[in-house]
Amino acid sequence: ADRGIKVEADIPNDLKVACSAEDIDEILGNLIDNAFKWARSTVDISARKDGANIVLKIADDGPGIADTNVAEAFLPGKRLDETVPGDGFGLAIVKELVELYGGEIKPLPSENRGTLWSLILPNATSQ
Repeated sequence: ADRGIKVEADIPNDLKVACSAEDIDEILGNLIDNAFKWARSTVDISARKDGANIVLKIADDGPGIADTNVAEAFLPGKRLDETVPGDGFGLAIVKELVELYGGEIKPLPSENRGTLWSLILPNATSQ
């Protein structure tokens, strides 16, 4: 709050992912925490239905992660920047949980320069 980060959220109320509340809280909590940690001024969160899936996107306008470091960022205990608080397990946990539900997480090119994560999780209403 003291940094004045602007948040934009575009999430329809009727979307439901097919995973436990605790797991989606862990997934989104880690990614949103990272977005706020790295954002310079803006965090964008969106979700939409795409057939049998829900596509969630979380973006920040921070420095971003170099393409060459993405695989390394998912390693348990690996921190790409030791000057920022954290334990290096957040993205590893996110990846494991997303894949447990048959989903996918990947970074996409961001027009705001920062990091844009795309999550694909199964749609609960199509089960």
